[in-house]
Amino acid sequence: MALTDLDTVKRRLGIATTVTTQDDVLADIIEETDSILKTHLGQNIETATYTEFYCGNGSQSLLLRQIPVQSITSIHVDADGYFNYGNSAYAAADLLVSGTDYALSYVSSKEYSPSGIVYRIGTVWPKARFDAGLLTEQPVKSLGNIKVVYVAGYPTVPARYRSMATKLACWKFATDLDGVTKTSESHSDTSYSYSLGDLKGLSIDAVLENICGGAREFVV
Repeated sequence: MALTDLDTVKRRLGIATTVTTQDDVLADIIEETDSILKTHLGQNIETATYTEFYCGNGSQSLLLRQIPVQSITSIHVDADGYFNYGNSAYAAADLLVSGTDYALSYVSSKEYSPSGIVYRIGTVWPKARFDAGLLTEQPVKSLGNIKVVYVAGYPTVPARYRSMATKLACWKFATDLDGVTKTSESHSDTSYSYSLGDLKGLSIDAVLENICGGAREFVV
């Protein structure tokens, strides 16, 4: 699912919903720019389930890659997990218990965690280690020792992200027509009045910085 939709982009471009000659092109552009925007933000925005592997950091906190975190399905800690390549990796005996072994950080309610920080209770997330007492370097043990399955993203895409996706798609459409960004165009059957504001003549990187501002999320 994309962050914006065809009807929204057409309204922004001044294209009547009854005019469908550009629908296929716009659909392709929406899909393309959706991926570009999510990559720039470092987040997928929409709700999805993730299975990820981490190396313990020796601290009490672990930062998950996608936010906001809606819920944690399971966490396993297995010194021989090796990103799911280990023998019998992340077995039932390695499963941690929410509220006993770990706690997801919430701000004011349990609707979701905007930070995505998971705290280990009473200890730390075990760090990958070297064999001690040896004069030469030895292979690191406990790589990929943490497996986390969790749900992250927004059930309803916030208006700020819908607006970003719409603006980016409009800019790309106006630019892709002939490689020159413009604000309007007329054809025999219809006319377009692009609402691009300050985006005219900018590069894709400059457009992303313009429309996203400080909204870019922090990720590991």
